[in-house]
Amino acid sequence: TLTFMIMMPLSLMQKLCHTSRLARSNKIIYQVVEPSLRPWSTSSLLFQPLSTQRLTKNEPRSTRGPTSQDLKYFRSILSRPDRSVLASLPSSAACPDSQSTALQDDTEQKPHQSQETHDLIARYNQDWTNHYHGSSTLVLRPNSTAEVSSILRYCHENYIAVVPQGGNTGLCGGATPLRDEIILSLEDLNVIHAIDKHSGILTCDAGCVLENLHGYANENGYLLPLDIGSKGSCQIGGNVSTNAGGQYFFRFGGLHGTVMGLEVV
Repeated sequence: TLTFMIMMPLSLMQKLCHTSRLARSNKIIYQVVEPSLRPWSTSSLLFQPLSTQRLTKNEPRSTRGPTSQDLKYFRSILSRPDRSVLASLPSSAACPDSQSTALQDDTEQKPHQSQETHDLIARYNQDWTNHYHGSSTLVLRPNSTAEVSSILRYCHENYIAVVPQGGNTGLCGGATPLRDEIILSLEDLNVIHAIDKHSGILTCDAGCVLENLHGYANENGYLLPLDIGSKGSCQIGGNVSTNAGGQYFFRFGGLHGTVMGLEVV
């Protein structure tokens, strides 16, 4: 069940909307009226109560965790497998059935890994507050859009769960895996391509650290319209996805208003 909450200031609601409740049918109709239109020129939006909503499509197939066969594939498509793949599952392990989750019973198989790799994966499995923890056994760090696309295509076709992760500076666990999902870290997708000195438009990858973008913009005579406390480690992709505000919010507005375009996988 999906629940959607529509929020707007009360003053805007009073100006734009007339609300009426139909008690017998237990439904709510919002009649949205634009100020330039007359009251009879309205459009109605009908919302049914949650108790009556049902999914019309079949339930999606359950996802699974990565296996050694998946690990072998990812190593073959990534240009720098030694750098781009952090795994705690053994490459020689047998691949279980596609419907089951890999490495469910730790007593049957103990992954052989160095303490350094274990510590690195643990860092990706927790958020900045150390309050949320996951149990992912595979971290992928692609360095191009093509590699991100190949990873997600394979995971989609094989029902493998994925959690994208940027600088991992969030405070609500949004980038932390729930179980054994693959962590798709964008920290190596960090190229600053160019800045147009006439228009001030900067083109960069999603994994660029905010502080590095500040320095690059300042060197070219520009001010980046976002400054937050975590700028030394947060990434611009996460900033855009969360519409980060910061101390420049009242001057320049939300970050979404300054984004000119996106290349999305």
